[in-house]
Amino acid sequence: MSLVRTFVEGHKICYENRNKLMHSNIVSGTQRSILLFKTERSGKTVAANPTLAELRQVADDMKTYFDFGLHLSNMINFELLGLKPQEGDRWHHAWPDKPALPNRLEYTSDLRPTRTLD
Repeated sequence: MSLVRTFVEGHKICYENRNKLMHSNIVSGTQRSILLFKTERSGKTVAANPTLAELRQVADDMKTYFDFGLHLSNMINFELLGLKPQEGDRWHHAWPDKPALPNRLEYTSDLRPTRTLD
């Protein structure tokens, strides 16, 4: 997968995760679990029970893809403009490595046991 295609796919997952979180409500039934729910456009209510580590990973993935996209866009611009790095330049000298694709937050309408934060 090309670097640009990787960025587009990863950004899409980050965007979808962000929208899911921003449009969710949180149930405060216990201090040891996170339960998010939202109503889809179809009227169906779906829920997610992410761990704290999974939520942190969503945030880390967003930062990773922001940095990757910035690095990638700079390299594309430098290539298009024919700019070559000089010693002491503060911008990137090489194309970025592909980050792993983010994990999608999974919401479901199925009843599942609630996971705790342990």
